[in-house]
Amino acid sequence: MTTNSSPQYSQQAWSLDDLFPAVASAPIKTALSELDTLITNFEAYQATLTENISAADFKKMLDGYEHITRQINRLGGFAS
Repeated sequence: MTTNSSPQYSQQAWSLDDLFPAVASAPIKTALSELDTLITNFEAYQATLTENISAADFKKMLDGYEHITRQINRLGGFAS
């Protein structure tokens, strides 16, 4: 005889407040402003994107891209 000892999941209501409190809230405006800054900073890497780019610069570029992606996903998750 086997006993099911795994914990039971109880579904609970979720809220978009975990992302942002409201559509016209200051945190959304701040997130959009930060996204604009991140994109502007990322565009500056275009000049360094050559076959001779250093590993450190390439990593900074990828880190910047990842940060942009996280911010877009956060905003997009709230909007959807």
